[in-house]
Amino acid sequence: MDIVTAQGNRIKKTAAIYFDSCNKQVDRTDLPHTDLYEQFDHDGCVGFKINQDEMHKLTTACSNDVRKLCNQPDRQTSPTKHDAYDRITILDNQHQAFVLVNKLFHIHGVFDTVSKYNRSKINLKLDTVALHVARPNDNHHYQTLGDVHNSTKTASFHMDPKFNVMKAILYLNGVTESNGPFTTVPKSNRWYYPEFERIIACGNSVGNYLSSPDHRKAMSIFPDAMTKNVIMGNYFKDGSDNSNILLNNMHKYKSSDADCILFDPSQTIHRGGLCDEGERVSLQIIMR
Repeated sequence: MDIVTAQGNRIKKTAAIYFDSCNKQVDRTDLPHTDLYEQFDHDGCVGFKINQDEMHKLTTACSNDVRKLCNQPDRQTSPTKHDAYDRITILDNQHQAFVLVNKLFHIHGVFDTVSKYNRSKINLKLDTVALHVARPNDNHHYQTLGDVHNSTKTASFHMDPKFNVMKAILYLNGVTESNGPFTTVPKSNRWYYPEFERIIACGNSVGNYLSSPDHRKAMSIFPDAMTKNVIMGNYFKDGSDNSNILLNNMHKYKSSDADCILFDPSQTIHRGGLCDEGERVSLQIIMR
């Protein structure tokens, strides 16, 4: 009963946030219609390159923090720490890297792009810059259905249960197919979901991680329309229609394509760096 109550409370909270965000939307005709905006609006994600001098400044600014993260021992994450990554640190807004990212985003028109796309009354601005080091033995990707211990080809694909937030990933090292390229499903921001089911799915995704038989039993008492989840990757069996749709339409961003990737986290299906080998060093950036 406690599980159902907690899940229901989370759904109610999510619904309130959703409708509040809808009420605050306006048409931002005052902001420029740029190429960056056009692709972002069309695909829900867009990547761009940063000049080498600026990249050097960023990597230098983060070098000491990267060294500390790389020296941290591996640890277990759990559904009770659903915002925790294996190796991550939040950078203070006075940190040189935070200041550099803010400058770069102004230069590249990022804030105008995400504010126009999000139809925000007030322009979105830099909120959080977190330094993250991803490695093959990371386990935070598998918190949903975490006790089942099976990994599908679509593991970790999800949409964030948040609204009025835009995100970016900025690589600080070379990223290839094998060391955790950030992956999106372009145009999935245009896919239709019934509003009711979408709100419930967002609430379920943080209200019940299905991480024990009791949690799955609690979910089973809801009607089908209320069992959806925006953290859907581990739901799909390999070879199923849903799995094939994601795998056939996904795009892996290598650093040869882009240094920075903007994406709509609540509408565009995506997943972070699943490393097969080596490591990926990146800044995870939130604008709100």
